[in-house]
Amino acid sequence: MGAMNVSGSEFQTHRLALPSGFMLSEYRILEVLGEGSFGITYLGQDIGQNVQVAIKELLPTDLVTRRNDADVVLVTCSAKAEFVRAKQRFINEGRTLTRLKHPHIVEAVRLLELNDTAYLIMEFVRGSTLRAWLRTNPHPSEEQITELLLGLLDGLEYIHREGLLHWDISPDNIMVRDSGEPLLLDFGSARAALNAGRNFISVVRHGFSPIEQYQPPVPYGAFTDIYSLAATIIYAMTGSVPPKAVDRLGDYDPYIPIARKMRGRYSRWLTKAMSSAFVVRPQARPQNVADWRRLLTTRSQSLKFATAKIGAARTVLD
Repeated sequence: MGAMNVSGSEFQTHRLALPSGFMLSEYRILEVLGEGSFGITYLGQDIGQNVQVAIKELLPTDLVTRRNDADVVLVTCSAKAEFVRAKQRFINEGRTLTRLKHPHIVEAVRLLELNDTAYLIMEFVRGSTLRAWLRTNPHPSEEQITELLLGLLDGLEYIHREGLLHWDISPDNIMVRDSGEPLLLDFGSARAALNAGRNFISVVRHGFSPIEQYQPPVPYGAFTDIYSLAATIIYAMTGSVPPKAVDRLGDYDPYIPIARKMRGRYSRWLTKAMSSAFVVRPQARPQNVADWRRLLTTRSQSLKFATAKIGAARTVLD
């Protein structure tokens, strides 16, 4: 389910949604922003702080429904175990997000357990997912791509320093504020880097997940998120979902190098940096964000230095 989005949304009636005016602790429901198979996102108001917030409610409709008193109840008794797992995953996401504070990570304010389900109170972001942003910006410039990528790298480096892997980076899990700043969101799959790959079912997004998420024994690490972010940015640059990592194994790789596909639109330096991170073999990618950022920024810094020298020489000549 999308996160905090939404500029200019109109009130809609949703069959299982809490009504406008309903109170969750000190938060008042104002309207529905969106819904999906796992829950509903509301626009709300923090009464104490007098600010708008986004409220994510866990409500997987194949497992639960709502009684007239707002409590969530199981559809069938057999759904209990699966709902308990879904609720724990949602709570884990909330606990993860509430301790992360970074300008390029969506901010979670509070986690609530009410009505026999759970709610995540988050900042209300005016903007859209990267996928939606690309519909109105179908051919982003190199400057736009670089600004998006460097901001996301800052956020990604922060969560890696916190000992976490995102594990689910994709165009739907990135927001672009109306101001143009990118945000990482949806940390439902995030996990401690030391325990990733153990005792859980790995989330796979075809075209964006690296080979180690298809084959958990394969080593994982910061380079796992780096592949997914590279795939996401390549999607932004080309408008096409990259091929599945499992289809890139063997003698034939269906991936057309971005330097060839986007020749003339983006610099060789940028496309080379992207290709370096979009390598099937984990050990062949940049191993951490700092390594990848260095590939992206060294040339731009050199160009700035060269431009400054040219400018100074022209001043002397003048």
